[in-house]
Amino acid sequence: MARRRGRQATKRQQTSAGPRDFDIESDLKLGRRECLQSLQNVRHGVKVPGSELRPRSAKRVTDIFDKPQLYIDGPTANDVRQGRDGDCWLMAALCTLSNKKGLIERLCVAYDQEVGVYGFVFYRDGEWISEIVDDFLYLTKSDYDESYTDRVLFDELERVNAEEAYRRIYQSNSGALYFAQCEHPQETWLPLLEKCYAKAHGDYAAIEGGFGGEGIEDLTGGVTSEMYISDILDKEYFWKEELLKVNKEFLFGCSTGVWGSSKWGERRGIMELHSYSVQKAVEIEGKRLVRLKNPWGKGEWRGPWSDGSKEWTGEWLAKLEHRFGDDGDFWISYADLLRKFQAIERVRLFDDGWRVEGCWTTVAVPWVADYGDSYFRVSMAARSQVVVVLSQLDERYFCGLQGQYQFELALRVHEAGHEDYLVRSQAPYRMRRSVNVELELEAGQYDQCAGAAREADAHRAGLRPGPRQGPRGGIGRGEGWEGGA
Repeated sequence: MARRRGRQATKRQQTSAGPRDFDIESDLKLGRRECLQSLQNVRHGVKVPGSELRPRSAKRVTDIFDKPQLYIDGPTANDVRQGRDGDCWLMAALCTLSNKKGLIERLCVAYDQEVGVYGFVFYRDGEWISEIVDDFLYLTKSDYDESYTDRVLFDELERVNAEEAYRRIYQSNSGALYFAQCEHPQETWLPLLEKCYAKAHGDYAAIEGGFGGEGIEDLTGGVTSEMYISDILDKEYFWKEELLKVNKEFLFGCSTGVWGSSKWGERRGIMELHSYSVQKAVEIEGKRLVRLKNPWGKGEWRGPWSDGSKEWTGEWLAKLEHRFGDDGDFWISYADLLRKFQAIERVRLFDDGWRVEGCWTTVAVPWVADYGDSYFRVSMAARSQVVVVLSQLDERYFCGLQGQYQFELALRVHEAGHEDYLVRSQAPYRMRRSVNVELELEAGQYDQCAGAAREADAHRAGLRPGPRQGPRGGIGRGEGWEGGA
């Protein structure tokens, strides 16, 4: 924290001197391609699938908002309004985090609104990283002098105060922002956090597309287990032992359209290729109900228990503390949740009762999938619940430079000296960044064996690698540990 504040103090001093690396006129507005999609710049010689991000202007928070505040009544899921970036997975993750008090607030470790500098932390590659941003944000509409058609119209309608009228309508408060915005017109935490997360990964285009579970990992340091709903064999157990523990031991997200379809559509209000946040799960009078949040801030389920459906009575509205309105917040039955969604992401959180350790190494990946000779040995002094994670580097922050292979990880846990394993990781469905297992271990020594397979990806940039080094994997050790997420 002290180091973070020291860096921000340095930035404040530099800002007054106007260094080019903190000059927004050359950084964000005139050099917008570097901030939006820098890896697509032809000078890099790398072709990345295009993204149509076209903001028209950039201004400081104090020039956009009348009375800006970082938080107004704390961050909530209802604050979240996704912008024009395809980061619904990150927005859904933030909606999920808002269910536990303090999780979002701790990400912004220090800020100075007057100077316009904000410091955030994120969890990446097994450790917390820090990032600092200024307070310039992208706007949807051009500045008055650069908007010829609208300028002529406003000049004709209001000759004296035309420029100020244009600013009030098109360039003021939350509704003017191009990317994510808070529902409250004066609240700023969401666009600033999104900007800082984009900077930490390169640019805004780098955070298009992803998985809500990995987003929660990046914001909490938790560990995600993904599952296809069709693979949940014991739905009774999943309800009682997993979903009902939402916002306690676990955070949950769910998503649609994970079968490789590129078609957009909806299923009675549930959007295809979209991530939702699980806000709450309750069982009342034999009814199993789940509250979900659409990060768009609109668009809701239109089946049983949707707003205005016949299931609702005054008594049920009071019990569930629900209000009708197209705000993206809706209830759905557990049975319909299992029918309308394809995947659920469960993120285990780690409090002070857990010890977290990790380490990284480099391994050579054979041409044929195998566990190889790499393993990590740990000693358990007493019986303990354990979470073991094997991870490779997060590719998001070097998108387009990964090379021609993608890697799939595997993990097994053995008693030291025994060939038969106690447990092995499940093959990943979509999220290839890490695999994990959970189990209880007695006192003793155990080996965690790391395996990997590589597969050529025709859609990746044709960078020809030299002798292949495998993915880097991290495994933690200790009393209740995880690592390398």
